[in-house]
Amino acid sequence: MSYIIKNTAGIINTRLTDAGRRKLSQGNFNISYFQIGDSEVCYNCTSSLDESTLNVLTPQYNAQNNSGLPQSNKGHIKYPFYLDPTSGTTWGLPFENSGIDDFFNQTISRGLFTGSSFQTSSAYTSNSNYSFSFSELTGTTNLEITYNAICDADEFPEVGQILALFYDPNSGSGCGSITGSYMTEFYTITGIGSTSFFVDRPLPNYTLSGISGDAKIFIYPSGYTPYYDSVTPESYWPDEAFAFDLNCTIRDERPLVWNLNIPWSEDPAGLWSSTFVGYNNFASKTYLGTKEYLGYQTNSAQSDTDSTYYFNSFSEKIILSPSDQKAIGIIHYTNNEINNNYGEKFATEPFDPSDSGATGQARNLKIKMPLLMWHKNPNKTIGETFYIDPPGFDDLDLLTPYYLRSNVNNNMNDPGLRYYHLWDTHENSTGYPNRIGKVWPDLKIVTIDDEEILASMSWISKRTWTLPAPRLSLTAPNLCNVDAGDDVGIMTGTGQTMWVTYIFDNDFGTAGMNCNYFTYVQGTDPSCPPDTANVGVRFGDEFPFLNTDFVTTPSGFCASEFYILAQLVNTGERPVADAWKQIDFTGDISLVNGLIPVSGITGQTFFITQGNYDAGTTFNLNNFIPLIQSGTTRPYINFGDEYLFFGNVETDIQATVYEMRYYVNLPFNQFTVSTNPTLNGDDIYVTEIGLYDSDYDLMFISKLESPQLRQGVQQFLIKYDF
Repeated sequence: MSYIIKNTAGIINTRLTDAGRRKLSQGNFNISYFQIGDSEVCYNCTSSLDESTLNVLTPQYNAQNNSGLPQSNKGHIKYPFYLDPTSGTTWGLPFENSGIDDFFNQTISRGLFTGSSFQTSSAYTSNSNYSFSFSELTGTTNLEITYNAICDADEFPEVGQILALFYDPNSGSGCGSITGSYMTEFYTITGIGSTSFFVDRPLPNYTLSGISGDAKIFIYPSGYTPYYDSVTPESYWPDEAFAFDLNCTIRDERPLVWNLNIPWSEDPAGLWSSTFVGYNNFASKTYLGTKEYLGYQTNSAQSDTDSTYYFNSFSEKIILSPSDQKAIGIIHYTNNEINNNYGEKFATEPFDPSDSGATGQARNLKIKMPLLMWHKNPNKTIGETFYIDPPGFDDLDLLTPYYLRSNVNNNMNDPGLRYYHLWDTHENSTGYPNRIGKVWPDLKIVTIDDEEILASMSWISKRTWTLPAPRLSLTAPNLCNVDAGDDVGIMTGTGQTMWVTYIFDNDFGTAGMNCNYFTYVQGTDPSCPPDTANVGVRFGDEFPFLNTDFVTTPSGFCASEFYILAQLVNTGERPVADAWKQIDFTGDISLVNGLIPVSGITGQTFFITQGNYDAGTTFNLNNFIPLIQSGTTRPYINFGDEYLFFGNVETDIQATVYEMRYYVNLPFNQFTVSTNPTLNGDDIYVTEIGLYDSDYDLMFISKLESPQLRQGVQQFLIKYDF
């Protein structure tokens, strides 16, 4: 038991009783009556009553406990006031006036980067002191390394840990600054030599390139737990030394990074499940339930107030149905941290130009990807920040909530599960920025559904740049080219659909996986001209990082070969991973320095004909990025192995407080007589108020900081927050 400390607590201190909590648990909670009293006042104990110094006990949980002996207790209003002037009932009727208040707070930026640099301390990476020379990249699995103790983290490397190789040739002697558009690759350490690491798959081959310089290595743990978190929850106090800290010190805010999982619901193009480990054995398959729940899997399970879509390289909107969504990226914060770092939800208040830095605005939510080379960026700079309310587009009202609705359970609807689109800051020809995913503020997660950004986030893809989607068209066949077999088109009617994507290659082994956008075109009615048609593939100018001076300046990416991947199916069918045709169009392009220039891709239309389709080979992704053979034991990086988000998350958070408010009104001629036996005059003082349910059980007990003289018309407001 304790006493209310004067001048530090509220004038009225309220507590939900044990009986009240029990009735809440039973769904039997109500407020029907009140009593007021002066049980802690002794009127005849002193010659005068000093209302400012009379000590009042704090309200207690066990003011009523009805859970049974020996816990049961009734500490009601011992000396209640009469409703009428002299005698009778002591019960009054309170008036309910509940309210809602929103509170906002800021969170720290969490992620593997600070500004334009990698985080290099032991809180983020196990070692940041190694580098490698480009001359040592010979296409083998052996990486010769150099040690230079200039950074912070310096644990000895272990087999199974993740290597992030940042290919800036000037970063080897630094601590991780990002100064140019250089790629990053991820490998698993399979062995450690005296001056080398052995990795899970072949490194690039720069033997004859002449590229020089030293690049940076960052070593990360092989799993989220226990390096960034604990197997069991941390204690509230950092250690016993803080147990008596009067400042109530709690443990620091950790972990400092966000999780990433990329569940696939079908095999990537060119992955032959008969030979290689397929999607049903990818590490993130346990998140496929979330993919279904958020409407990215089954067409018939939900309706949506807006579609998932992206813009192709001509700023044309491409809508993606749930069943067409091959994968999503789930950015989440899952750990054994006991602090509720992200509150009840992400804050999404509208932007206020008169107070642009105000806490709670949706514009403060930022998803930062410092390694991303985004094909929608006209400035050709590495790194992007994504918003649900991007600056520069206030006239478009992009901060619009949309809702996912169940087609099975109507109780989920009206409005449904809330989300916002996630946008970049680059205006396309439609006047809009480009969307890449969704933010679910009430779930406190972000989903990346742009499948090209997913490819750049994948640790096995061998690229951190993205590729644009082409425009497809139907064209009349070349009736004059009979000898080549092009006089009859490949598409013969509406029952046929052609799916198309593409892939680059080069001699260095750095071109990465195919474009992860799958675009399709349906055949025309054969009764309308032309009777048959070929498929035209054309690209807009969205290759800002394609580089023909790669040897001199090895930024972005380079390509010496270009292949279109095509698959002809019956309309309504999805393409099959092991049935893509690989068609070589390199001969249609004039190379510069032996490399493909942007103009070689954007300056012409590529035609898929029956002849080159038949001559194409079956696409095998393993020829471009090494895949994991079925039955192979780990450690090897595969699709779905991502567990760290290589970026930062910033957001303000919001908590909604539902405030129970009951007014206790005392008219001038009621509740003016106390039952207190020590009363020795006309003046009486209020020290306590009880709120009761219809069974006269005490639900809330309130105590006043100091006794208040009962006089005239008075009103007390009893408040309790939920």
